[in-house]
Amino acid sequence: MSFEVFAWLLVPLVPALIALYFLKLKRREVMVSSTFLWKKSLEDLHVNSPFQRLRRSLLLLLQLLVLIGLILAASRPVTSWTEGGEEAGRSTVLLIDNSASMNVRETDGTRLQIARRKAHDVIAGMKEKDLGCVIVFSNRATLLQPLTRDRARLRAAIGSIQPTSRPTDFLTALETAQSVAEAARGAEVVVLSDGSFEELSKVAPELERVQLTFIAIGADRPNVGIVELDVNRDFSRAQRAEIFVAVQNSGPDPVSATVNLLDGDQLLDVAVLELAPGRSSPHIFDGSTYSGRVLRVEVEPGGALADDDEGWVRVDPPRPVDILLVGSDWFLERLISVRPLYKARRITLETYRAMAEDGRLDDDPADVIIFDGAAPDAPPERSALYIGCHPRIPELLGEVEGAASDGNPDDPPRRLERVEMPAIFDWDQVHPVNRGFINFADLLVTESFVFPEGPRYHSFIESTGGSIAGTLVLTPPEKPSVSLVLLGFGIEESNWPWLPSFPMFFSNVITWLGSVGGGTAEERYRTGSPLVATLPPDVTAELIFRDPDGNEIPAQRNRAGEVSHTETDRRGVYELLAGEQVLERFPVSLLDHGESRITPGKEIRVGSGQIAEATDVPETRELWKWFASLALIFVLLEWWLYNRRMTI
Repeated sequence: MSFEVFAWLLVPLVPALIALYFLKLKRREVMVSSTFLWKKSLEDLHVNSPFQRLRRSLLLLLQLLVLIGLILAASRPVTSWTEGGEEAGRSTVLLIDNSASMNVRETDGTRLQIARRKAHDVIAGMKEKDLGCVIVFSNRATLLQPLTRDRARLRAAIGSIQPTSRPTDFLTALETAQSVAEAARGAEVVVLSDGSFEELSKVAPELERVQLTFIAIGADRPNVGIVELDVNRDFSRAQRAEIFVAVQNSGPDPVSATVNLLDGDQLLDVAVLELAPGRSSPHIFDGSTYSGRVLRVEVEPGGALADDDEGWVRVDPPRPVDILLVGSDWFLERLISVRPLYKARRITLETYRAMAEDGRLDDDPADVIIFDGAAPDAPPERSALYIGCHPRIPELLGEVEGAASDGNPDDPPRRLERVEMPAIFDWDQVHPVNRGFINFADLLVTESFVFPEGPRYHSFIESTGGSIAGTLVLTPPEKPSVSLVLLGFGIEESNWPWLPSFPMFFSNVITWLGSVGGGTAEERYRTGSPLVATLPPDVTAELIFRDPDGNEIPAQRNRAGEVSHTETDRRGVYELLAGEQVLERFPVSLLDHGESRITPGKEIRVGSGQIAEATDVPETRELWKWFASLALIFVLLEWWLYNRRMTI
């Protein structure tokens, strides 16, 4: 029962107390032998009646004050203020972060619990004519409560926000908030988050005009977590499965971490990693004998964020990778031909476009498509490698719409720059495409595209001109995510074919994208990504997805024979069931560098502007303790006065 309901239940006690003072004591009749006593009794009966006129009574006043104090304490009143006053009638959009990093436990609760309390403070500081709105975001944004003056609805929406293990997509959240703020004619957007997300250096102009207030949540805490977990087949031995794990230390001190490989609760293997401050370290477990199993990897000691202390992988039997080469280079074609598990076909870009137009591409069995030198504008709905070219999509260009070209469909967009002789100075050593301790120090490139930073782009080769290679994850609506690997330079524009890193890198890329042994982007599921399975037509039993908590959600098969599940809020193993039979198991882990880097930001960057942590946030103080204390004082005073009268 809420405090407000309890307060209303106490209200009827006030008239009941007053009614007691209207009533007179009714004396019982007594037979006596003295006429004097009869006379006295008659006088008492003469004045006795059900009610009497209410007289001034200090005891009644104190008892009323006790009841009123208890009622006010039960209603939990608060007082709020800001440093500067604002005109009434303003609109506030609350943008509350419930991504994985908000599960970090602080001294007074989790970051999400603190954010909810601060959101209640903002609501308490609203004036009578103010409007409020509640949006919750992780890697998706959800409007929980449209603009309203009803504070009860706003408080209920805030209270309904649940924790998730999802990553963060602040751009999508900001776009949702901007649409609401624009409808409210310049509403203020209040962001309640720890700021553990990438800066938005390039955004649409309308997003830069949003009036933002940033309320930073959380304190600086160290964390050790799993940021990469994948299965790869050895370059020379297809039957050897390698379980690749990378552990990140985001704290200021060196850490010695133990990484355990488990099948259920059975310990299979152990490794000890020495982690430098702010760095990641990789390790490879031999998973050759665990084919067909879902294995768990855990790190000890875990950090302040429990969501990245564990990860899960599925070790599938080896199978061939079907590769579609579009305009391939001789070096790459020769490299692919010597791998027994690679099955490659070569077509021209014109043939590819024709297949896409007449629908033949949808039926093509290719696991990976490689575009060498030229590519169509739109990316395929499957994993792809781009060499010396790229798709023309907003996620890559950092624009709402693609930039114009000179008319030639093969020309690069004007907004994507090219640099000459970029000097490579850093690379991501823990990403699966660079596994095997690949070194790019001796790689020379004559000219390359430079890829801009973005929320879905992850750079793995940095040069003096910028990022010349990286991965891009696309999340089409109601479809599985698509992973792209982008190389800004062509093979012939470098000395790469004569370096040891060349065959290792392309083997890693094709394995990661095409999943020779379960390492595909589609099968290495992250929290927040959809689960998709294609079932044969002979499966007729009722289909159910079961999440790691044991909750069962009915599933429907579409016309293509696919079933999907999008509510992957929690990490763990999800199962697809047909009746009582488990058809498929989906290992879902966080695996996000940004979420594991839990140090809260003191400012957020949107475009060219930087929004610092707010200092004039409405503050509230609960007054129920004062009213409860006054009620206790009145009780003691009433007791003292009553006993004093009885003893005089």
